[in-house]
Amino acid sequence: MRFSYRPTHLTPQHRRRSLATNLRWLAAAATLLAVAGGGWLAFGYKPLWNPEQSAQINAARDSACQRSVTLRLGDNSFLAKPDQVCSWLHPVPQPTKQLSPQPLPSPQFDVNAITQWVHSCTSQVEKPAKNGSRQVDSKGHLVSLLKDPVDGAVVNHPNNLVSQIEKALNSSNGNVEVAAKLSPRKGGFDDTVVAAPAMPYAPQPQERWVDVNLTNHTTAVYDGTKAIYGPVAAVDGHAQAPTVQGIYKVYAKLDMQTMTGVGYDGPYSEKAPWISYFSGNFALHGAPWRSSFVYTPEKGSHGCVNLSVTDAKAIYDLISIGTTVVSHT
Repeated sequence: MRFSYRPTHLTPQHRRRSLATNLRWLAAAATLLAVAGGGWLAFGYKPLWNPEQSAQINAARDSACQRSVTLRLGDNSFLAKPDQVCSWLHPVPQPTKQLSPQPLPSPQFDVNAITQWVHSCTSQVEKPAKNGSRQVDSKGHLVSLLKDPVDGAVVNHPNNLVSQIEKALNSSNGNVEVAAKLSPRKGGFDDTVVAAPAMPYAPQPQERWVDVNLTNHTTAVYDGTKAIYGPVAAVDGHAQAPTVQGIYKVYAKLDMQTMTGVGYDGPYSEKAPWISYFSGNFALHGAPWRSSFVYTPEKGSHGCVNLSVTDAKAIYDLISIGTTVVSHT
């Protein structure tokens, strides 16, 4: 008969060795499990979409890449073609869970890429305003208009355009089209203060009269020595058709007339509003065909005093038959 001796009491040293041995065996078993196909337990493992899921995701992205975006800014139109729109897609996110099923990600567009494109479009149509220049007296009254201001343009609410495009791309199908209006940026004036011109006429107290300054190319209405309208910019006669000089009286007023004749530049026919005749065929009147009232010798009138329609109407309403008109250099 054989007897097997199994000690029931181990020294503390033996017990420590047995524990260490067991831990080493457990570590080895875990390694074998990972190598044999239990890789989902390994440290640093990232879950991936399986081939079928990847195919579905790519099909949705391919469909999103067939779309275009049209941006209309005022009268200007910009087109982002499908290949450009496709470049705005976010990368495909990987699954966040290892074993549990989860919905497939739909194509999502990068708002920063959309913003960059929208801003590149708006920068092509937005323009800064440019100031004009003029001479004024110490009270701020116009002495001479030297250069017109040039209005600029700004796109209304460009960030709203980004939001509209992003929402449409992420939540609907088909091509996208958005639009915005342009608002003007008004130009101002750079003023130079100069001495006020000398009074060309000695009026009676409270006498209403019209000053036509052919040096500074302005027109104003006075009561006595007080200006009640203007001075405003005016275009008087060309060197070959100068405006008459002297003291005259308004003898006729017409709210509209087609003025015809043969001038220094040939025959003309101009439909003019708010006409106040003061000497022969010379008159104060509106000139709607003019976009600028900065006087240049080569663009002078056929002899009349051309005013903006607004100024011509104001002066027409302030004067009457018999009002004095002083035309001078």
